[in-house]
Amino acid sequence: MSHTTSGKAGPGHRPRGRRPGAVDHAVSLDWSAVRHYLREHPDLGDVVPALCEHVRAEFGSEAELALEIYRDPEIRDEYLTLYVRLAGYPPDMLERLDRAGLAFQARLTRARGYLLLTTDFRPPRNRRAV
Repeated sequence: MSHTTSGKAGPGHRPRGRRPGAVDHAVSLDWSAVRHYLREHPDLGDVVPALCEHVRAEFGSEAELALEIYRDPEIRDEYLTLYVRLAGYPPDMLERLDRAGLAFQARLTRARGYLLLTTDFRPPRNRRAV
């Protein structure tokens, strides 16, 4: 739709790439950049957790939700991207993404900043086999 800790296993520890708190449903390669973007655009910070929960409900527990900052290499532009990654992609993938995004369109339109809900059609990073 055109409309993201490491440590030892045990209590209180999360898998690498997971962020505690409001967006437990997502992973990121750079939580620092995601947190910075959300500090700069606090309205999005209010929407992202609910959007992640909604997308998780739509695509299930096996889907990887990855929050990343996209940085345009040609102009000074960046925005938050929520990638949905599946082990296998159903034919209605883009329609389902559109429906999920439409459910939040009004809130995202009012928010400062920009969030792209999409897929890159890659498999989930945590499920790749060698």
